[in-house]
Amino acid sequence: MLFRSHEKPSEEEINVKTNIVKNFYEDTVNEISLSRNINKKTLKILFDKGEITAKEAYDFKLVDKLLFSEDSKNYIKENFSNNIDFYNSYEAAATKISSWKKKYNFAVIPLYGSIVAGRVTPKIISLFNDQQTGSEDFIDSLNEAIKNPTIEGILLHINSPGGTFDGSHEIYRAIKNASSIKPIVVSMSDVAASGAYQAALGSQYIFANRNTLTGSVGVYSLSFEASKLANLLGINNKEVSMIKNSRHNLLTSMSKEEKINRQQIVDWHYDIFVSLMADNMNINKNTAFNLAQGRVWLGYEALNNGMIHKIGGFNDAVNKIRSEEHTSELQS
Repeated sequence: MLFRSHEKPSEEEINVKTNIVKNFYEDTVNEISLSRNINKKTLKILFDKGEITAKEAYDFKLVDKLLFSEDSKNYIKENFSNNIDFYNSYEAAATKISSWKKKYNFAVIPLYGSIVAGRVTPKIISLFNDQQTGSEDFIDSLNEAIKNPTIEGILLHINSPGGTFDGSHEIYRAIKNASSIKPIVVSMSDVAASGAYQAALGSQYIFANRNTLTGSVGVYSLSFEASKLANLLGINNKEVSMIKNSRHNLLTSMSKEEKINRQQIVDWHYDIFVSLMADNMNINKNTAFNLAQGRVWLGYEALNNGMIHKIGGFNDAVNKIRSEEHTSELQS
């Protein structure tokens, strides 16, 4: 769908975004109210003030102590334990597995940023947060985990708004094939939308956080043309082609037939996407179409709609895949 600069967002778009913001807000208020034992009305008044000072945060019991960072370690040791190790980063901390029933090796494969077909070339300079996952790079990691005899399961950690249909579908097919060999569990973080959600459908089990932006089952195609700008600049264009509807370029507008063909291709890809959700999540096809429409759902809404299996975070996914009982369940 193409929006012109003077067009306003539709009422449905506003309602969806309002619902997302409202749920984030209410969840934040509820969690703080429970953990800090603060009245919800008081919290909402405090939120309405906007930015507050550290002193106000202390007075309203949002924090327990006001300390400079250099004094915090001593305070912790004096009031809790002298046997606490401090790390500059979590990566330096050793993972504790003493509570696990047995040693269980599994691979964690990330799917972060925009999904593109092929490989991602490292950039010398990155001006924006343009993290990407290349389909071939991802599939290489997946195949490596499948072939490794010491790896008993795979956890896919997804934080991606999606990307190209081709790249996303390649990843979906690879995950679907791999899931017949080893158990694969998905943990969706802040966002798993569009192609990222399509990829998740290839696994056996999907976790999402309560407010994970989920779904956005839809397909679109963008076409740019600058014929009017070219005319203003005095740039002339003459296309020579042996066929009627050759692919247009920036200096030519799409013909009516080309627009119809492009829409048919988009509809075909869209039907594939909806069918994948219906088949993998055991949802009626008509219901799946109603849940699609490019609509973004929060994690708990996706659960109610049958689009994911359970609400939970990364640790829940870890426990799911390392559990001997759950492993047999996933492979059954």
